[in-house]
Amino acid sequence: MRFGYVNGKYRAFLIQNVCPVTEEYIDCQYMIENNSVPVTINDKLSAEINGIVRKVIRLGKRGIRIVLTDIDYILNDLSKTK
Repeated sequence: MRFGYVNGKYRAFLIQNVCPVTEEYIDCQYMIENNSVPVTINDKLSAEINGIVRKVIRLGKRGIRIVLTDIDYILNDLSKTK
């Protein structure tokens, strides 16, 4: 778990629920408040979360499962669609 600010509010990022995606699966920016405010986090927090997730993926490839999702299956499926 990692804590950080999302749109100025302190929130938890649950790394154990991570689900990798590629850009082709993202069709719009996530919005709140009746689709009027885009959800944002700062670059530093984004880099920290990306680093943590990359480490979790590397550990998973070594057989150390930390997350609830089947990352190997998802990554294999994503690589097939490229």
